[in-house]
Amino acid sequence: MKISFTGWNAHSSRFVYAPRFEWECSTQVKAYRFRLADKVDVIVDEIVQRPYIDLNNVWEKFPCGRLDLMIQALDHGIECGFAGAYYS
Repeated sequence: MKISFTGWNAHSSRFVYAPRFEWECSTQVKAYRFRLADKVDVIVDEIVQRPYIDLNNVWEKFPCGRLDLMIQALDHGIECGFAGAYYS
C-alpha cells in the first residue's frame, strides 16, 4: 500500500499560512491517523475519514522550525500503510 501527497503543496517545504495537506492511498481504507510533531512533542494527532486535513484551526500552535508529518492508513484500527515528510 502506498500513500502519496497531492495538491498544491505536495512538494512544498515551508509555509507562511496554514496549509491543507492532501494525499491519495493506493488502497481504499476506513481512516487515516494524521500526526504533526516538532522535536519535543506531538502538536496534532487526529484520526480522519477523508484523505486531507486543513490546519487553519491549529496553525498558531506551531513553533518555527522543523516539523515532522506522519500519515498512517488505518483499516479497522490496524495500520496498513504509512507516509512521512518533514518541513523546515
